[in-house]
Amino acid sequence: MVSPHMNQHEIKALSETRFTAVSHVIMELDGVVLDTVPFYTEAHMKYLAKYKRRYADILKLNSIGLRDVDSAKYLIQELDLPMTPPVYAHGVWQDLRTFFPKSKMVEANFFFNFYFILGAMDLICHFYNNGIPAALVTSSDAHSFKMKIKSHKSILKFFCHVVLGDDPEVKHGKPAADIYNVAAKRFINKPSDYTKFLVIEKSVAGIQAARAAGMQAILLREKSLPKRLFKGKADLILDNLKKIDLRDFDLPRLVK
Repeated sequence: MVSPHMNQHEIKALSETRFTAVSHVIMELDGVVLDTVPFYTEAHMKYLAKYKRRYADILKLNSIGLRDVDSAKYLIQELDLPMTPPVYAHGVWQDLRTFFPKSKMVEANFFFNFYFILGAMDLICHFYNNGIPAALVTSSDAHSFKMKIKSHKSILKFFCHVVLGDDPEVKHGKPAADIYNVAAKRFINKPSDYTKFLVIEKSVAGIQAARAAGMQAILLREKSLPKRLFKGKADLILDNLKKIDLRDFDLPRLVK
């Protein structure tokens, strides 16, 4: 969708890019919209320290974006931990739940405990103002989502719908395609060609899920992890939302 008010010089020919035109956008909540990943990292590190285990970079890379129980299962297997996935997930949640309720809005883009990801609100408002349908997804369950969004509910008006990790139609968590297939089918007048969906993700598992759904995807790299770990993990890897050139996808350019 291209704004009729756009100057011809603001339009980049798709032949110059590796991508194709998109009409709909799906954004991940954690790490793309809200900066919650540091809290997950701290909670995992604290819990694993009790068992003299380290939350190594490769473990973080592979566990980000998974549903809590799936992340727990992966870490238990990799670190040979003496508990069940539900027990691990509950232990980590005990720390996480102390973070989210404290987040209170101080000003437009600042919160007591965490910020919007740099450029997130500009991008979300740009999609909304240009009539580009957007959805929000998260692997979190309803309880966790409500706590994260408690002081951020105003952003929901910019999205057509939200799909959570415990949605009855999401049978399998990332890296399975379920959450993106469900998000896609809930759009009104959705395209039959899923390459017309652009996914903006934080995790490798999320990119795998988007690819499995046949969608184009951007990976917003976790800056606390070495760049070398992301090599070959996605077609487009960025460390800043402001670096997205929407013209690559035949969308109106975001004026900076």
